Amino acid sequence: ALDEVNVVATKNEAGQATSSKIGRQAIDHLQATSLADLMQLLPGQLLRQNSDMTSPEQFYLRTLNADKNNAFGVSIMVDGIPMSNDVNLNSNEFNVVGGGYDLRKIGTDNIESVEVIRGVPSVEYGDLSAGAVIVKTSVGKSPYQARVKVNPSIVQASLGKGWRLGNDGGFLNGSFDYLKSSGDPRKKTNSFDRINASVAYMNTFGVWRMTTRFGYSGIIDNIQQDPDEVEDGTYTENKDYTLKFSHEGTFSFNKALSRTLRYNVGVTTGHSDYFTSKIVSSSTGRAPIFTAKEEGIHEAILLPASYATSGGTIGKPLSVFAKVSNDFFVKVGPLNQRFNLGVEYRYSKNRGKGDYNTNDALPLRPTSARPRGFNEIPALNQLAAYFEDNIMLNINECPITIQAGLRYTVLQPGKSESVWSLSPRVNLSFSPLKWLDVKAAYGKNAKTPGLTHLYPDLKYVDRMIVNYGTGNPDEQYMLYDTRIIHVNNSSLKNSTTTRYEVGFDVKLPKDRMVSISAFRDKNDLGFGSLSKYVTYAFDYYDTSNGGVVPNQGEGKPTVDYTKPYKRDTVMTTTGETGNTSGSVNEGVELEINLGKINPI
Repeated sequence: ALDEVNVVATKNEAGQATSSKIGRQAIDHLQATSLADLMQLLPGQLLRQNSDMTSPEQFYLRTLNADKNNAFGVSIMVDGIPMSNDVNLNSNEFNVVGGGYDLRKIGTDNIESVEVIRGVPSVEYGDLSAGAVIVKTSVGKSPYQARVKVNPSIVQASLGKGWRLGNDGGFLNGSFDYLKSSGDPRKKTNSFDRINASVAYMNTFGVWRMTTRFGYSGIIDNIQQDPDEVEDGTYTENKDYTLKFSHEGTFSFNKALSRTLRYNVGVTTGHSDYFTSKIVSSSTGRAPIFTAKEEGIHEAILLPASYATSGGTIGKPLSVFAKVSNDFFVKVGPLNQRFNLGVEYRYSKNRGKGDYNTNDALPLRPTSARPRGFNEIPALNQLAAYFEDNIMLNINECPITIQAGLRYTVLQPGKSESVWSLSPRVNLSFSPLKWLDVKAAYGKNAKTPGLTHLYPDLKYVDRMIVNYGTGNPDEQYMLYDTRIIHVNNSSLKNSTTTRYEVGFDVKLPKDRMVSISAFRDKNDLGFGSLSKYVTYAFDYYDTSNGGVVPNQGEGKPTVDYTKPYKRDTVMTTTGETGNTSGSVNEGVELEINLGKINPI
């Protein structure tokens, strides 16, 4: 809204941490279709071929291994609101439970900038063990922008515009994006559709500057049979819809203890519907199913060797986020200090129906047909507070900058499964020469468990103890014994990473620069299966020992439970999750900035 602007400096969201900032020009040049495409611009990432977008896309920071803990520990922040995977429980080929957020949902045509924090982040950013991706979408006045992209696997079109609503009416932005992708252009049986739409309003009222955004994202994944086989009724479909409201604002008080007061409020809700129709078959003939939800001996239900059925999973994630932070400055002689302190609250809940069968008598999974309602699982409550001091000191024309802070996070306060962490982080840089900056950093990052880690389902241990038959399938009689393990993950801790980093920047003429950073990341508390076992004794019965007595007339055989023909001791895992996974990433990153190359 100003006629003239003098730009004297730009502040990175990362502060003093090692980071990569990707602007709109780089996004256009790359012709990115999702946030995953932009990650190849980071040091050490693989260059991507044209993505068909028919499978989930996660981001792994500073590693090429498909490490779920690494992806789960990357914080994705869009306009100050975290896009979390903490309450995702839809475990199927279209979702990654306990992994990273699916980057396919985030289109790039409305993004103004992306900053990836690779080093030790400010304590302002929490609930992460790897790094953070800070996404800013466009606001303000802009001309109509229409984009169309076509390649062998993707067709995409988008439209955006920003209006100025009079002298004091603020700014209104709108954008729309549609994408269709096929896994193989020769076959249309595997496809992906995405629709993104957003509206943003920004205005300034005295000392208050605010921006409000509404966003919608919808994706549809399809896996279908060949059209010649469609009469079988076998197909799979996944629909995922997300609605997001976010509001951020700043109050420029310019007081001694409150120069700038900032706040963020966001609500994200969604609906994830996975549905599959298929034919379940057994190679051994009629198949028994185990459906008991109580311990004891039960009669198995016998199903045909092949039957058509359907079902799926419905998830309804809800996330609420609120954050307030305060900045103020203190200057004493050559010492300049900027203090940043704040508090955060996160609420996450899955209100979905969970796993279901269209017909419970014909389950999708014959041997583990115990559907679970997600709405019965407790919500996650997380509180965090942080304090940070940014020190700027100039000694004998050698500028020294120190960013030091401490973050405290607690999940499920007041409950037996509560977990907490203290995360100290320090970034140091100094310039012994005008053309040389030396950097060092140390920090601890902590990622809290998700619903799948903290509240797993019951584990059912089933054993067939009677299998009597006369050769007539209608006279077959089966009994099974069920034991239930109440999985307890209350001793779970946060996934914690300790990071060390050293490096230097060499400044060359005409704003050119060479940067080298050496790092070591050690995660020794990652989430994984706990190798803890229990044993159960099961008795088995047959006719040879008199345990099973056939009924000479009509009716089922009788079982004499005092005459087992054998007893087996069965050992099984408890199904618990622990901090059993670990990784060490060490490497050197090289960045060369050749500055602006003028047109010839």
